[in-house]
Amino acid sequence: MRGIMFKEELFQAVVAGTKTETRRVVKGIWDGCDPNIAFPHGDLKPRYDPGEVVYLKEPWMVAPSPNCTFGEAMMGKKLSVHYKYIEGRQDFSGGSINCSGEDGSRMHVDYAALEYDDARYGEWRNKMFMPAWAARYHIRITEVRCERLQDIDDAGAVAEGVVAKDEYQSLPCTERCGVIYGKPTHRDAFATLWDTINKPPLDWAHSPWVWVYCFELVKQ
Repeated sequence: MRGIMFKEELFQAVVAGTKTETRRVVKGIWDGCDPNIAFPHGDLKPRYDPGEVVYLKEPWMVAPSPNCTFGEAMMGKKLSVHYKYIEGRQDFSGGSINCSGEDGSRMHVDYAALEYDDARYGEWRNKMFMPAWAARYHIRITEVRCERLQDIDDAGAVAEGVVAKDEYQSLPCTERCGVIYGKPTHRDAFATLWDTINKPPLDWAHSPWVWVYCFELVKQ
């Protein structure tokens, strides 16, 4: 199973159901190539296919469960997967986890089933290397198409999970942290978002070819 990564506030939007699309740069484009012609004939292939289930990568660690004794911890018993992205959290400063376990922030782990490298516990692991077995959220790709980045309209930008200026200003101050794309329109907000992730020649102004992945959150 393949994974996919998002910025934390966009990860939260996927989990909340307010983000149902993501755009990723088409790799292997050459001058004069139209991906909409090359794609159906197999010359270009998207990373994810329609119907494919993909897991969401996030920072994680293996650590003793709250009710674990010191002796059990030393023996590698009663371990759990802990997640840095706390569901519904509005401040994105990170660094701590909810120890109540009531928000889905941990999952029981069988130490014997861990690979040696995964058995290191008590430290946050880079989300890039999160294995599928540790994931708690999954999405199903429902549609894949190819277009220029600037072909996106306001409806597409809404599906990307961004927030326009009026919506941003209506949010309580406690919910504004992490929402950094408050622009006059959703499309403008998405352009700002894109340029925080991608640099020239893949920035908004150059309007590169992108794969548009539509998806839905699924229970796994």
